[in-house]
Amino acid sequence: LDQISVSHIARNHGLTPSYLSSAFRKYRGLTPVEFIRNLKLEKAKALLLAEPVMSVSEIADAVGYEDQFYFSRVFRRVVGFSPTEFRKRSHTCQN
Repeated sequence: LDQISVSHIARNHGLTPSYLSSAFRKYRGLTPVEFIRNLKLEKAKALLLAEPVMSVSEIADAVGYEDQFYFSRVFRRVVGFSPTEFRKRSHTCQN
């Protein structure tokens, strides 16, 4: 997931990045960047639950974020909780 970019996808399909973004938004309701971000965050949530010994920094790296603090800010903005809070709340709900 860390190597995916709109330019790369557009180039591989013979499209311009702006056309790809426009068409993607029309059919998916969100931009390719938002879609890729959501994929990364879904993978991060799965890792937070399945790999309790992995640190937030390791999970950020595993899903393509070089900066753990940026990852945490994006995660909180989209999910509503920090990665650590998400992990704690999810484990509390399972017990």
